[in-house]
Order: sequence, then C-alpha cells, then structure tokens
Amino acid sequence: MDKEAAKAKPWMPSSVEKSYKQMYFKFIKAEHLPIMDTFGTIDAYVYLEWNGSKIKTKVVKMEDNLVEWNQEILIPLELPAANDSLCFNLYDYDATARDDLVASMKFSIKEILKIDSSMKEPGEMDYKMQWINLFGCNPDCTGSEADAQNNNPDLSTTFKGRVLVEYGVIDDQHPAMKIRDIDQNDEYKNRLEKMVIKKYEIYADLSSTLCLPGTENYKLKISIGELEWETGKPVQGQS
Repeated sequence: MDKEAAKAKPWMPSSVEKSYKQMYFKFIKAEHLPIMDTFGTIDAYVYLEWNGSKIKTKVVKMEDNLVEWNQEILIPLELPAANDSLCFNLYDYDATARDDLVASMKFSIKEILKIDSSMKEPGEMDYKMQWINLFGCNPDCTGSEADAQNNNPDLSTTFKGRVLVEYGVIDDQHPAMKIRDIDQNDEYKNRLEKMVIKKYEIYADLSSTLCLPGTENYKLKISIGELEWETGKPVQGQS
C-alpha cells in the first residue's frame, strides 16, 4: 500500500458490517533531530493525512537538543480497515519557503489493534509507549531520491533523531479526528517515569575484506543512533 493510498478515504461495500474505534497518538517529545536552519536549529512539527483529512501538531523550536510537543492526535478508525498503513511525517517549518520533510514514522493498524483496551484483562497494558527512531536521507542530498528516503524509513540509513510516542485504541461509535494537549495527570507522569534509558556496551571487531578494487578510498562507518565511528584507510595485505 503506497503513501497516496493511505491518505485516501477507503471505499467499502455497503453490505460490509462496520465498527468504529478511536486511535490516539501522544507525541510527547523528540531529541537528536537534525539541524535544518541557518540559525542552527529545527522548527519541528508532526503531520498526518488520513482519509482525506489533514492534521498536525504545533511547531516547536528545538532547544538543548530537545523538542517537546505534549500533544495528542485522535484518529477515527473504521473497521474493517481498507489498508494497514498509518504514516506520520516530521517536518521543519520554514516561514519563507516550503517546509522540509525530515523523516517519516510508519505504524501498522493491525499491530495497534493488538493493544485494544476492550480486549485487555484488568492490569494489562492497554497502551504502548516507545521511542521511535527516525531514519531518512543524508542531509547533503536533495531531490526525488531524498524525498523517497525521507518518506520511507525502510529505504533510509541516516539516523535523524527519535520521537517518544504513546499510542493505543479504544471502542467509540463516534470517533473524532482532532488534536489536543496531553492531560498530564499522575497516571501519565508515572508512565513517563518508567521510560528509563538503558545503556549498553557494544564491541565490533573489524578485521579484513577481500577483492576491493583499490585501497585509497575505502572506509567503514558504524552508526548507532546519533553516534558514529569510522575506520582509517585500509592497509593492503600480502597474499
């Protein structure tokens, strides 16, 4: 299912029995977003086109490597769904030119339905909160290839930050599409406190390679999130 199909309002035969649910996505904050402006920052917002409607979060300037939206997007879901793809785009707002697409976040409706609150036993989590890693095109690239990679994280290799999102779905015969500020009650704050960052140590042993056409320009780069390591120039071995 391509991006344009995901935007369009799906056609459904009148004989199909329909049901309705309310999806919600709480865009809490983002960090390590790329610098997009000459002033050394980014004015970030999240945008969605769904069933012919458009909605977006407020624009927030990144400060100290952090963007905080604290906004919730509500999305109506009609079942059976005609497609399984839900794609949010992260943009950099520009007051004098076209806003720049930074990266995209894709969600599977089938996976979201697995955390349906109406199907959970008491005590089970009826939401999911996670960091979504963003991947897109290298900032030095432009044009159609850059747009293709920024629209499709599966084609991309450049880390462009991460977004903390909480999402879920509930039964609702009259679901709405709207945006509102997150209700930062004690229960919500407790969930945030559980998002503890774990630290790991990873070892990579880079030894040799074969049949490369020359030695002068080859380097190996390892990227994990915002961190990068690069080898020096290779040394020609003796056969």
